Amino acid sequence: MRLALGVGIGSGLWAILTVSGLTALVSAYAQAVTVLKVFGALYLLWLAVKAFRSASKPGAVLTARSTTGNNLFLQGLAIQMTNPKAALHWIAIVGIGLGADAPLWAGATLILSCSALSVVGYMTYALTFSTQPVIAFYRRGRRWIEAGMGVFFTFAAYKLANYRG
Repeated sequence: MRLALGVGIGSGLWAILTVSGLTALVSAYAQAVTVLKVFGALYLLWLAVKAFRSASKPGAVLTARSTTGNNLFLQGLAIQMTNPKAALHWIAIVGIGLGADAPLWAGATLILSCSALSVVGYMTYALTFSTQPVIAFYRRGRRWIEAGMGVFFTFAAYKLANYRG
């Protein structure tokens, strides 16, 4: 739940940055976007390596993480804030949802409603994937699922590194 909260709050931060115009400034400087892409791609590759390592271990048992709650929150926040596609999505949302002459209350409403929706959505995912039937399904197919995630993260890192948008 704390990881999901971090991702959801990160989405809210992107909303604030976009509505305040900071992401437009960042997108004007290609170097900043390039740095963000590199860090995002490296993080995805690190996740791929972890997934492949886990998939290669037979019979691993799911155990509670020793990571503290704050670390999980910060990890979720880092996942969202290093995702350049999140910034690009927010630029599109604000571009469609707010005009150049939109009043302050419209931007605040967009930030609050989208942030709340994001937090609720990610928390719902966390609850859903924490249920016993889903955990049992994961245990049965863990190696295949984690190998698939390794492939996915590798592909996502490649796509992010080569993204020209």
